Amino acid sequence: MMLADGLPSAVAAKITGKTKRKQGKRYGHVTHQPVYCYQGKNYSINTTPASGCYTKPLSEMIRRIMEAVARYRRVLFVRLDLSMGEGEATSERLSAFLKQAGRYVTREHGTRLEYVWCREQEKAKRQHYHMALLIDGDKLRHPARLYEELAEIWQRKGGRLSIPENGYLMTDSHNIAEAVYRISYLAKERGKGYRPDGVRDFGYSQIKQSIRFE
Repeated sequence: MMLADGLPSAVAAKITGKTKRKQGKRYGHVTHQPVYCYQGKNYSINTTPASGCYTKPLSEMIRRIMEAVARYRRVLFVRLDLSMGEGEATSERLSAFLKQAGRYVTREHGTRLEYVWCREQEKAKRQHYHMALLIDGDKLRHPARLYEELAEIWQRKGGRLSIPENGYLMTDSHNIAEAVYRISYLAKERGKGYRPDGVRDFGYSQIKQSIRFE
């Protein structure tokens, strides 16, 4: 696709900061059902008539919750939203934010930061991000100070951090379903696809293999 000035749309998007609609990009089947089956178990998910959930990202998100609970026994599940200030339509600032956040969690709490995120943009001029963090619940039991530190990090990058309602949950094997419902919001179909070439709608930390003793 070429623009009137002769530049490819992907190049023009990087120069102008404007994004274009990516046609045909799918992240697995989109389900509008209120229940999603993962590894033989049904979980309630946050779907609406206007927007279902992409099943492939949803499975990746649930998998990370399961792995974190298996590894840590209890997990501090933390939700946050990041709005952008002026700047590029890529995810470079988000990547820098996650690196700094990971270093902070390791330094202050002696554990690694695990996360999933999604990028959304519809009619707004700039994208925003929804994110869920998974942290060893024995190392961090309440996110108040964490929220303050992360807000400062993101503010220095020109953005604003906000905390959704019911922003955190101490998760273990007994209430994984609640964490799944909350994280399913990130897998919703609406708002995905408005991005330059090479920019993703979803991102995940690498899964660290759980150690299990027989």
